[in-house]
Amino acid sequence: MTVRRPRYISALPNWLLILLLVGVLVRVIVYRGAVPVLWPDSHAYLKSAEEMAYQGNYWIHEVYRTPIYPLLLSQFLMTPPDPVLAGRLIMVVQQLCGLLSGILLFLTLRRAFSERVALWGSILFLLSPLQLFYEVCVLTEAQFILLLALFLWLAGRLIEDVSQNRLSYLLCVTVGLAAAVLSLSRPIGQLLLVALWGFCVLRFGVKRRTIYGALIAGIVFLVSVFPWMKLNHDHYGFWGISRDFGINMFHRVLDIGDTPLPPQSTDRFIRNVYIQAKPNPYPTYFVVYHELKRMLKRGDTPKELVNVTIDTRMGDFALEVLRAHPYDFIPQSIAHVWRLFADPRPSLHFCEGEDLKPFLCSNHPGLEFPSVASDPKSIGRTSKRRVFYLLNILRIPDLLVSTLAFLGLAVGLTGVRSEQRLFLAFTVAYFVGLAAIFNTPEDRFRLPVDGLLLAFAVVGVAFIYRRIACRISTLNRPNL
Repeated sequence: MTVRRPRYISALPNWLLILLLVGVLVRVIVYRGAVPVLWPDSHAYLKSAEEMAYQGNYWIHEVYRTPIYPLLLSQFLMTPPDPVLAGRLIMVVQQLCGLLSGILLFLTLRRAFSERVALWGSILFLLSPLQLFYEVCVLTEAQFILLLALFLWLAGRLIEDVSQNRLSYLLCVTVGLAAAVLSLSRPIGQLLLVALWGFCVLRFGVKRRTIYGALIAGIVFLVSVFPWMKLNHDHYGFWGISRDFGINMFHRVLDIGDTPLPPQSTDRFIRNVYIQAKPNPYPTYFVVYHELKRMLKRGDTPKELVNVTIDTRMGDFALEVLRAHPYDFIPQSIAHVWRLFADPRPSLHFCEGEDLKPFLCSNHPGLEFPSVASDPKSIGRTSKRRVFYLLNILRIPDLLVSTLAFLGLAVGLTGVRSEQRLFLAFTVAYFVGLAAIFNTPEDRFRLPVDGLLLAFAVVGVAFIYRRIACRISTLNRPNL
């Protein structure tokens, strides 16, 4: 006796059913055994979201923030009266973002590799402990990865069209709009559109239709982000999506790199505050930022320009230190690239509960916010134990993944559809390179391209399997 699947299920392709089954199952387990995880940045996002939800003010923001994620959060603070329900809804939506990211990743990988490689790469992405963790964190990661997956899928279609000397201008408009939304989610995405068209020109040459397509996508991008850039100009005095280069460079050069100061500095105030803050356990950029803010507020600097002035002065100071020791920065950045691939600093964290059962939390304990408040004690012991064991069982060593990914990259950059794989490899280099230059070698900064690394690792495993199978077949062949 055969059991027939319902018609609406039979209409779905097998790969989609597999991804939905795997993705939904693990996310239900995590949902039942976790609460929303708050980080220091979560406070700023929730504060902006509350401004939007309770006061209808969509224009008040920090100079370092972009609007898409607070806009998403505001929808949940606006409707449910129960803060715990709001937190649960945020978790569900971010888990749905992860699930959709896996589906879009499959469609992107299928165009670049085979359907089997795409399926295994997407399954590993959906089972990634780091991805599952950040889906319950009140941070931009889950939303950003979904938007990045959408952009990469559209970019793959565009590269395919350009390689076949045909290009839809409607596709160019869509790519430009996707790049704009991606950039308004996190500023790191704002150069991807330039990188995509630069890749097309370098790979396929300068063609009239390609140039027209690039102009259309660029105009759509600029028109889409212009209102936000004008808002920053009107409120803070600069044209741009966000302003945090100076603080990031200060943190990278002086805290992470521990670069020695030159004998003299033009900004004596920052120099003195830095020297005094150096023995403290806190990062010096945090102390310098708040001392500068306190000093500027006492002076004549307009309130709106305080954060921009801080970012400018800290950036100028960091670049001055960097110019005095230019040869320290490059080896440190190369070492950070190695760390990001081989042994990044972990951010997935478990806290010890009162019932002695670990639960997911950030490495900044004691964070609370009334909008999404929930108590880990409300989770049953069994549910917490399942999440703990699940995420530990699913962990794959970073060095193993990266080694297999480099092998897959070496054997996968030739042959049919090599331009698709080359752009995916370029995307990995883009995110890892910027993380190595501007941030700490932490796993969360490599997370946006973990799905691509896992796909290349699957190619590496397939290559090893074929070589071993070929060797065994040769050994078992009878001698004539």
